[in-house]
Amino acid sequence: MSNEDQNKLDIALTRASHLSQILLVLFAIFGYFYTVRPIHQNQVLSEKISRKEMQLKKFQHELKEKVADATALTSEIKNLKSRRGEEERNVERLKDRVASLKNSAKRAQSKLFDLNSRVSKLYNSIYVENMSGSAARILSLNLDDFNKALFDETNFDKARSLLPISVYSAITELLSRSDPIIVAQAKDVPDQRKELIKAVIERLQKKYRSRLSSTDAARKSLLRKMQNASGASQYELYSGYREKFWKITEQDFDLISWFFGKVSEEIKANEDKRS
Repeated sequence: MSNEDQNKLDIALTRASHLSQILLVLFAIFGYFYTVRPIHQNQVLSEKISRKEMQLKKFQHELKEKVADATALTSEIKNLKSRRGEEERNVERLKDRVASLKNSAKRAQSKLFDLNSRVSKLYNSIYVENMSGSAARILSLNLDDFNKALFDETNFDKARSLLPISVYSAITELLSRSDPIIVAQAKDVPDQRKELIKAVIERLQKKYRSRLSSTDAARKSLLRKMQNASGASQYELYSGYREKFWKITEQDFDLISWFFGKVSEEIKANEDKRS
C-alpha cells in the first residue's frame, strides 16, 4: 500500500473516529433523554405519587374523622332540637300554669278583698250597733232617774239637777267611759277600728250638736211649765205631762237611730274612698 493510500485511510479512520465519537455523544444524549431521564422522572414522579397517596390517606383519615364529628354534631343537633322542642313545650305548659296561678291568685285576692270587706262591714255594724245600744241605755237610765224624781218623788229640784238629758249628753257619757257590755259584745273588733269609729262619732256629734241637744231644751221648757201650772189636780197634772215627756223621749230614741245611721254612712263613705 502506498503512502497516499495509507494517508487516505488514516484520514478516513480519523474521520470515522470523530464521527463515532459524535455518534456516541448523540447516542449518549439520546439514551439520557429516552432512558435515564424518563427513569429518573419516573422515580421522582413515583415519590411524588407516594407522598400524595400518603397525604391522600391522611386527608381521608381526617375526612373520616370530620365526617364522624359531623355525624356526631348532626346527631347532637337533632337531640338538641328535640330537647329544645320539649323545653319549649315545657315553657308553654309553665306559662299556662303561671297564667292559671295568676288567675287563681286574682280570684283568691278578690275573694279575700270581698271577705275583708264583709268582715270590715260586720265589725263596723257590730260596734256601731253596740255604741247605739249603749247610748240608748245611758239615755234610758238618765230618763228613769229623771222620771222617778219628777213623777214618783214629785221633786222638781232633784229632777232639774239631773238635766241635761239629751242624745248629745248620752253620747258624751258614752265616749268618756268604757261600757262592759260593749267590751264583751265587741271583743273581736280590732282596737284600731274602734278608735276610727269613735273618731267619726265625735266628729258627727260636734257637727249635729244643736239637733242632738234639742230635746233637752224642750224637756227643760216643759218642766218649767209643769212647775208653774195651776188650777189642776196633782193627778191630772202629772198624768198629762207624763205623756208630753214621753213624746220627747220618743224623739230622743229616734235621734239616736238617726245619728248612728249617719255614723254608719260616714264610715262606709270613708272605706269606699280608701278602696
